[in-house]
Amino acid sequence: MAKKKLNRFWALILILNPIASLALGLWVFSLPGTLGLVRWDSFYRLLVGLVLSLGLWAPVLWVVGRLFLRKRKWLAKIWGVGVAALSAAILAFTLGAWGYLIAQPMLKSGDKPPVLLVSSHSGAAMPDLTLAVWTKTPQQLTASLGSETEPTRSILSDSGRVHRLLFPKLQPERVYTYQLEGGESVSFRALPDIALEGSKPMKVVFSSDVHYGSSKSSAEKTTRMMDQWLSRKDEIDLFCLLGDITELGFMDSDWQDALDSLSPVFSQIPMISVIGNHDLLFQGYRHYLDYLHPEGRTSFEDLYRRVDIGPVHFLLLNAVWGTEDVSREQLAWLEAQLASIPKDHWKVVLSHAYYYASGSTFAGEPWYDNREMIRIFGPIFEKRGVDLVVSGHNHLLEVLEHAGVTYAVVGVMGAPLDTITYRSPASVWCRDVHGWMEVTWTAREATLQFFQWDGVPLFSQTLTK
Repeated sequence: MAKKKLNRFWALILILNPIASLALGLWVFSLPGTLGLVRWDSFYRLLVGLVLSLGLWAPVLWVVGRLFLRKRKWLAKIWGVGVAALSAAILAFTLGAWGYLIAQPMLKSGDKPPVLLVSSHSGAAMPDLTLAVWTKTPQQLTASLGSETEPTRSILSDSGRVHRLLFPKLQPERVYTYQLEGGESVSFRALPDIALEGSKPMKVVFSSDVHYGSSKSSAEKTTRMMDQWLSRKDEIDLFCLLGDITELGFMDSDWQDALDSLSPVFSQIPMISVIGNHDLLFQGYRHYLDYLHPEGRTSFEDLYRRVDIGPVHFLLLNAVWGTEDVSREQLAWLEAQLASIPKDHWKVVLSHAYYYASGSTFAGEPWYDNREMIRIFGPIFEKRGVDLVVSGHNHLLEVLEHAGVTYAVVGVMGAPLDTITYRSPASVWCRDVHGWMEVTWTAREATLQFFQWDGVPLFSQTLTK
């Protein structure tokens, strides 16, 4: 009787192997970003396939033993013990890996320092700014905010860990000072409205693909760039970070490294960002929403939004690998938003994934001129008069033009550089060097300037309305 029960137990373990692997596979492919991961990265395609096939190994070996070893009882017994041990190990590994991936986006390693984010906004008024802070211990935070011409006001966050301290009704170009409880005073300048008479031009810096947590990233060059931006904080109005902030977005330790590095600069220079494929990985978007979404949203569908700064309108898209996770709702939203913007205003689209781009073939896949992105988005951009489309993903600096739309690729904030073996027919200028792009906006002109990581100017181009 005991032997029968033991045999039934091992039979159950054997049956659970493919069931657990199938369930893990269904869960993994239900996550945003997985289709793009296996479509574009051959290493992860092999790894995912290997892990999901583990559930079949023990049942297949058991069938082999039953077919070929029945007459050799001693060998069949050893084989059976080995298959049972393998079956238990695979089941434990599958469940352990599943539990690990589920748990990681919920685990936080410590307090996150503040970053100053531009709130989602559409309309004539200027957007509010949000000071985003995350604390491991639930508490209520208070910040004081004032300027030379305005009395100091106290701003409270909601009790909890995800803190959003709203700085509303800021006057364009006015210098403000804020102070968190127990912290140092920090000054920043409110965003300009270039539609106002006498306004200075608006200067915006764009870069992408830092990959905090990767040993292959050029941390020294990233630091040199940020030191330059900080030294020019009175000149730079806004920073746009276009994804792949982390190497493994589901690991909070990578986000801790990222925010510890970014905060000294972007607690003083307002920032907007989009999510990248590495940030998104295995529900890493939950960390991103906690730390870098100005409204503290909780859903993957909250990752696209609009920010209007006077007559310059930023449409921030959720497109990380390509079109794999772009919903019909997002496309309808994009077209409706673009249609609502006056023709004489600036229309700027930001995303991590690129459209037209130079690049190279990687593991048999063309990492350049993304045909599906061009097919889906190109007609919308052209029909609705988009002026500038900026993305990262490819690790190079480039400006391209097609059908009246200017495209820029800026994935060079620290990640290993791409080799350029294919030059897009749309390319105007391209370099494989770390650096950034600055755009200086007036009501009628936008000057694009590209800089090497050490501040050396590389290229410039002017767009007009």
